[in-house]
Amino acid sequence: MRAAIISPTGLLGRYAKKTNYHLVLAHILWQNDKEYFDFYKRRIEAGDFVILDNSVIELGRPVDYEVLYKTCKELHPSELVLCDYPQDPRRTLEWAHTYGPKFKDEFPEMQLMVVPQWFGSKDPKNWLDSMWHLSDLDFVDTIGIPKFLSTARPKVIDALHDNRPDKQYHLLGTWGNPVEVRAYEGYNWIRGVDTKAPVRLGQYGVALHPHRGLLASMRSAVPDLDFQNSQDPLPIITEHNVKTYVGWTQGAEVIPIGEGPLR
Repeated sequence: MRAAIISPTGLLGRYAKKTNYHLVLAHILWQNDKEYFDFYKRRIEAGDFVILDNSVIELGRPVDYEVLYKTCKELHPSELVLCDYPQDPRRTLEWAHTYGPKFKDEFPEMQLMVVPQWFGSKDPKNWLDSMWHLSDLDFVDTIGIPKFLSTARPKVIDALHDNRPDKQYHLLGTWGNPVEVRAYEGYNWIRGVDTKAPVRLGQYGVALHPHRGLLASMRSAVPDLDFQNSQDPLPIITEHNVKTYVGWTQGAEVIPIGEGPLR
């Protein structure tokens, strides 16, 4: 599994560059953050895989079609996350059906990801029903498995392990304890995962245990990642978090801070 490390703009070179797999947020690109744009433009030119996200988690709604189209024209990402609407699988499907073919025609080399939704009760079956409808669209390359599934995500992944469309799969974010990803390391059909957690926690001095992740349920007490805040007072902890997380995705043994070189 490949890991995309999401970082504040000023820390991209230190942490996001640790891997060649990335997720870039559309709304940050259009906040006149030239450094952020230029970093990912260079990563694309270097041959890295860069996913352009629609920023629905950060904004509460996805950016509109015009923003995504203009960004694709200027950035040329490897993959685009089509707009998804929280708890509205029908609108999500209609948007994909309307605009997906336009993106595929204009950018034939760019892959397209959809993010299924559930409605009513948070039943994994509802999410899976949305997933099957979206997967029927022939221009869809990738299924995004979102963090809003929360405690239901393991059940969804188990169901997909047994029966899934012939698509690629990406885990969108982490929820709760980011050590969650260790449980999926052996699922070779999951292409990758993106996360803010290692850097976000590291900026506040919170270290991930190499085997247990967070040792207390305190993630919500740490402020959200601020893309303009490049303070990194304890880089040894942030570096440890990033290497620990990437190690989890690759099945590598990770040893604690102070007990030898990180792998």
